[in-house]
Amino acid sequence: MKELIKALGLNKSGGPFMKDIIAALQEGCGTESVLLNEPMQYHTSFKTGGEADIFITPKS
Repeated sequence: MKELIKALGLNKSGGPFMKDIIAALQEGCGTESVLLNEPMQYHTSFKTGGEADIFITPKS
């Protein structure tokens, strides 16, 4: 995660904020690829799992 924060240029005084990370991910990946509070049951074979805080789907 530290590498991601550094790569996104989010090292601000006091540390990055989650909304800044989400905004950077949406800008880089597209808003349709970055899902918040996504139920993992839609992405697992046994249809189990809780919610992912951030779920990113690849374009290819």
